[in-house]
Amino acid sequence: MLTREHAIADIDFRRGTIHPDRLVRGVHRNYLAHAERMLRVYSRGAGETRRTLHRRIHDILADEPDCPTARIDAFCKLLDDASGYRKDSSGRAAKLRQQVFALASQYHPLVQEPDRF
Repeated sequence: MLTREHAIADIDFRRGTIHPDRLVRGVHRNYLAHAERMLRVYSRGAGETRRTLHRRIHDILADEPDCPTARIDAFCKLLDDASGYRKDSSGRAAKLRQQVFALASQYHPLVQEPDRF
């Protein structure tokens, strides 16, 4: 589901109107081919970061006229929501994050000593 952050609308403050972004079959029929390509990116993207997947989606739609960045971001959000992700049951990612933050804390201007959690 798209959040307010991903809402796409043209607002005319002078007239007090809002026109939601809609894909129209006659004008945007080539989006079906784009949708197939975007789904392929995600289905073959196991092991890739979300940033990499999002970049590939942006590349697919980059040359599409009348395709604002906000629409591309909305497609990425919907694809993320529909995707399944492996969990790090061993906790290696959490341990790595803790190590990175511990090493970086000495360079933080406000941290004098690590928290005792």
